[in-house]
Parts: sequence; structure tokens; C-alpha cells
Amino acid sequence: MDRLGEELAEYEGDIGVRNGRATENSVPLMCNSKLLVRQRPLFGQLVIASLVYLAAFCCGLTGGFSGVLLPQLQANSSDLSTDDEMGSWIVSVYTGATSVGCLISGVIMNVAGRRLTVQIAVICMSVGWVLISLAHSHTLMLIGRALDGFGRGLSVPAFTFHLEETSDPRLRGTLSACILLAYSIGIMAVSMLGTALDWRIVAGLGVVISLLDLIGYSFLPESPVWLARNSRVNQAQEVYNWLWGNAHHKQFILSRGQQTTACRPNLACYFFLYGL
Repeated sequence: MDRLGEELAEYEGDIGVRNGRATENSVPLMCNSKLLVRQRPLFGQLVIASLVYLAAFCCGLTGGFSGVLLPQLQANSSDLSTDDEMGSWIVSVYTGATSVGCLISGVIMNVAGRRLTVQIAVICMSVGWVLISLAHSHTLMLIGRALDGFGRGLSVPAFTFHLEETSDPRLRGTLSACILLAYSIGIMAVSMLGTALDWRIVAGLGVVISLLDLIGYSFLPESPVWLARNSRVNQAQEVYNWLWGNAHHKQFILSRGQQTTACRPNLACYFFLYGL
């Protein structure tokens, strides 16, 4: 028997697993699991939460930018004169693109993963900000706003899932609720900037903030739940170890042993750990 099999057999004996089912001897496992939950470190969760909130802040910047943009475009001194009809197009194309991004977000993040979906969305928002800041025609302005809206719609479901699937269940509700707070702060920030700065400068700041979030997100791990669903067991274990430490190693051994025995991905252990 290989090392994995030996560790699995030892662990099954400890918790009372018989034929893939936990017996009455598995009660200590539940108690130990609750103890492990209380001992889960916060560093990894706070790193992921910070970059998720920065992504939500970027979405808030794009959402509140219309309130900054239209008054300046419709002013007599504007270098891109805009009437009411074009102003309504600038607003509506953003809203329509957001809807499209939301509709396809689920498909993309199930295929490509949560992290990559957020990165694609932030790239769209960055390119949109660049086009807006350089726009000398309404065509570029509309394309930029469409990219911003598409990026917002694509990113919100993805980074929400990413945060929830990597956070401690005791903190999951609070951490998720703060996403909307970060979004609201983004709207407030862009409104305040618009009272003092030209809309092109505000768009340039949007580029900088989006790129910072893109760079930071490149260092984050993928959601372990998504990895487990796609049978990437070893990578899921590495992410869990980074988040929680090595204390959950035996639970992963059990899951891998069940997967080997059943000849198919057995995700019960991962979802048990995720939902503690």
C-alpha cells in the first residue's frame, strides 16, 4: 500500500469511516473540525478580501462616472460637445453592457475559474478607461463605456464567488456584505473627484487603480472549490493549505482516498471543509 493509502487507512480508523460512511465514532471529527475552524488564520482571507474590495471599488468608479462625465461634456467649454440624446446613449450603453456581462459571467467563471474571470473583467475596465481618457469622438467614448459596463457585469459575480469560497464561514457574511460597501465608496470617490478634476484625469486615475487591482489579483490563488470541481485535487489542497495551514491535511487525504476508491472525483470532503 502506498503512503496515501496508509495515511487514509489510519485516518479512517481514527474517525470511524466504514465503506465511505462515517459511523458513530466520527463524532470526535466534528468536534476537532470545529476547533480547526476557530484556529483558521486570517492572513489569506484578508489578502483576498482586500483585492476583491479593490475590484468592487473599481466597479463603483465606473458606475458613478456618468454623473461626473455628462455635466462636463454638456458644458459650453467642453472639447467633446454632447447633447441630451448622445448623453442618454452614453448612459444606456453602459447599462446594457453590464447586463451582457452578468449573463455570461456564470459560464465564463465555471469554465475559466473565478480568478481569471475577474482578471478578464478588470482588463476590460482598464481598456475602457484608456479609451475614455483619450476619446475625441463619441464613438470611442461609447466603446469605452461599453467595456466598463461589460467589465463590471462580468466581475461582480466572479469576485463575489471567489471571496465566499475562500472565506471562513463565520466571517463570510460580513466579508461579502462589505463588497457593496466598497462599491458605494467607489461611487462616492468618483463623484468627489469629479467636482475638482477634469473627466479625462478622473478616467486616467481609473486606469491606474484598475491596473493595480489586476496586478494584485495575479498573485491570488484560484478558488479551491472550483479547483476541486474540476478534479484539480493537488492544487485545491495547496490553496487550502495556504488559507488554513496544514491542519486540514488529513481531511484532504480522506477525500483523495475516496476519489481513488470510487474512480471518480469525490467532492464531499471539500464541500464539507468549505461549508464548516
